[in-house]
Amino acid sequence: MAHCLSPFHTEIEGDSHMKLCTLLSAFVCTLFLSVSAHAEQRINHNTPPEVLAVMAEDTNVRVRREVARNDNTPPASLAVLAKDADVGVRQWIAGNDNTPPASLAVLAEDTGVYVRRGAAGNDNTPPDILTKLAKDENVHVRAALASNGSTPPASLAVLATDVDVYVRRLVAGNDNTPPASLAVLATDADASVRRTAARHPNTPPATLAILATDANMRVRREVARNDNTPPASLAVMAEDVNVQAILVE
Repeated sequence: MAHCLSPFHTEIEGDSHMKLCTLLSAFVCTLFLSVSAHAEQRINHNTPPEVLAVMAEDTNVRVRREVARNDNTPPASLAVLAKDADVGVRQWIAGNDNTPPASLAVLAEDTGVYVRRGAAGNDNTPPDILTKLAKDENVHVRAALASNGSTPPASLAVLATDVDVYVRRLVAGNDNTPPASLAVLATDADASVRRTAARHPNTPPATLAILATDANMRVRREVARNDNTPPASLAVMAEDVNVQAILVE
C-alpha cells in the first residue's frame, strides 16, 4: 500500500489497482486498497462516487455489497449491481434510495424474498409494480409494502384485508390509506388494528363514532385523542372513566 503513495513508483500488484492509483489521488488510492483488503469494514459514506463506481466491479462480493448499500454510489453503478449474481448485493440495491425505478421493477420479481421486500419498501419503485407486490406470497414483502409511504391507495385497500394481522396494522398506520379502508380496519378482530385506525387522521367521523364504543379501552382512548371525533361521541365518552383524563388534557 505504501508504494501507492510514492510518486516515483509505477508498478503495484494488480492491474486494476495500478490503473486506479494512476488516476486518483494518493488518499483515494489508499482508501480503495484498504477496503479491498478489509471488505468486512463498511465503506465510509464520504467515499467519492467515482471510487464507488470502480469498487462496484470488484471481484470481492463483500466489497460489492458495501457499494450496493452506499448512498453515494452512482445510479448507473446501482443499475449494474442490480443484476449481480449475489443475492446479498441485489438485496442492498433493492433498498438503496438511489436505485433507478427500472432496476427496482426487475428486482421486484426477484426470487429472493428479501430482495423483493427491499423493492416493496423503496419509495422509487414504480406504482404499478407496487400494486403487483400487494399480492406477493411472502408476508415480509407485503409488510414492507404496507409501510411504504409511496404505496398507492388501491394497493393499501387490498392489504387492508390481508390474512396477516401485522400487515393490516401497518396499513392502518399508513398515511395513504383511504378512508374506506380505514372503515374496514376499524372492524378488525384484532384490537391493535382498530386502535391504529382510531388514531389515523383520515378515519371518517362516522367510523370514529363507532369506535368510541369499542370494548377495548385503549381503542376508545385513541378515539378521544382524534381531532375528527364527532362532538356527540366525545360527550358520551366524557362519562367513560377510562378516557375522562384524556378529554380534559
